Amino acid sequence: VNSIIEKIMIKEELEVVDLQFAALTLLESFSGSYLDLISLAKHQEKTPARTLHVLNVAVLSMYVGSQIGWPKKVLIDLGVGALFHDLGTLLEKQRAEKKPSLLASLPAELRSAYYGARPLLNYVQELGEIPLVIAFESHLPYNFEPLINKKYHLRRPHQISQVVALCDAYDELFHLQLTQKKFSPDKIIKSLRQDKEKKYEPQLLERFIQIMGYWPLGCQVKLSTGWIAQVKKINPSAPEKPSVQVINPPEKAGLIDLAATEEITIKQALHPARQVSQPPS
Repeated sequence: VNSIIEKIMIKEELEVVDLQFAALTLLESFSGSYLDLISLAKHQEKTPARTLHVLNVAVLSMYVGSQIGWPKKVLIDLGVGALFHDLGTLLEKQRAEKKPSLLASLPAELRSAYYGARPLLNYVQELGEIPLVIAFESHLPYNFEPLINKKYHLRRPHQISQVVALCDAYDELFHLQLTQKKFSPDKIIKSLRQDKEKKYEPQLLERFIQIMGYWPLGCQVKLSTGWIAQVKKINPSAPEKPSVQVINPPEKAGLIDLAATEEITIKQALHPARQVSQPPS
């Protein structure tokens, strides 16, 4: 990822086919469990955190797009575009360190959009339009009214950019939760909902929640019965009530659809670093 950005900054030729193949490989190897990405990161300690974040956002964006039903060609372009979603923020920071920008009077989100999209204009023929749109729009809010009131003429971000924006926020918030004493991934969804209609299109946000759930796939949780279980399936109609596999105590092992019972609920999630060992199957 770092080498790609360096090439863009000095206007070198991009190996677009390699980017597309990498995106396809990431998509096809992803299980749908966000915790798999966290586990993978543990084995890549030398990789910069920002690079891991960019890769996480690319993988999650393609996964969410696939669950929405977008075709594979769009998913690949989405994955490639997501690799550039923080380009504007990075380039703006580097520019500010060198000399004050003539764009300093613009709102922060518009400066980021400008810096993200401008260098990709040189690669539109190779990359196509989707990565350019994502680089420009992924940090723009859904509700433009405050900007329109300042006489900026804008249109709302495309859904594909909004998916990247949601995955970007989800990954940032998840890693914030990993630093907390009480790991509560359900708070991520509550936080995203606070920005409904402000940062995110309401219908797309709800679809995202239906796909990701309040408790991500693979997450271990403590039930109201005291049992420990693992999230096995997200229920789109009740994303806060997944199907879980009881793993402790062993004699209670079995699959429970929490959406089908009022008697058992999730009390809390277990931190990924402190999960219970599962008995051999």
